[in-house]
Amino acid sequence: MKSKIYSLSILTFLLFNIGVFAQCTITSGPNVTYSGLTILVTGTGSGAIAPMYIYDWGDSNPQGFGQNSSHTYAVAGSYLLCMIYTDVADTSCLEFNCIQIAVPTVGIANQTGLAIDITATPNPFHSAININLSTNTSEHVEMLVYDLTGKQIASLKNGIVPAGTSTINWEPTGISEGIYLLQIKSGDNVITKKIIYSGK
Repeated sequence: MKSKIYSLSILTFLLFNIGVFAQCTITSGPNVTYSGLTILVTGTGSGAIAPMYIYDWGDSNPQGFGQNSSHTYAVAGSYLLCMIYTDVADTSCLEFNCIQIAVPTVGIANQTGLAIDITATPNPFHSAININLSTNTSEHVEMLVYDLTGKQIASLKNGIVPAGTSTINWEPTGISEGIYLLQIKSGDNVITKKIIYSGK
């Protein structure tokens, strides 16, 4: 209840002052990537000389700061995540955007006895990477790759994988060197693994 009152107080303040704050604009976000109870969130705004990004997580924990931020929830569930974009040098510059998120349970096991193990080699990689996916049952799996802004850049698998070990080879083109997030979804379960592309 405390977290809901806290979130509502922020929204009430923003809604009553929305006519005053018209100089800043959120151009993207909040974009969310999930890893168990932890989320990685990022956003982009324009119009601020000295931009500040604030995240209200929708629970009783302190706010997060920075264009890229992360937060770990105590329990899985639905939360109202709000991103606030403002200008340290100009208090009349403020914008916000709120979304409802569903935080999944920790890990990759569910009540049906599903167990998934993932390895990615080599990591870092400079040309191609092999993703080895081991599961104890036949399951529908979606495998996606995101950059750190939350933009999806590749879909590696969307279908049934048999019990045992499957290998998926990815040879990216047209992407920059850096860190990417490999996300595997199976039902309500989500697991995220960091992969590093060193360029060709």
